[in-house]
Amino acid sequence: MTEAVTRALAERLERERAARAADGDLADRLKAFAERIARNYDKRPVTKQEWDRASGEE
Repeated sequence: MTEAVTRALAERLERERAARAADGDLADRLKAFAERIARNYDKRPVTKQEWDRASGEE
């Protein structure tokens, strides 16, 4: 039983490592992720008026 579990875990680990290697380098994956989510956000500078309105100081 222990040998079967050990073998199954080793095979799963090998599949996971292969899948990660196929996805590319961590830095490349993080860059792609950042580019993907950046499209959803307004990155323009906030005006003083907008800041005051958001903070309740208006």
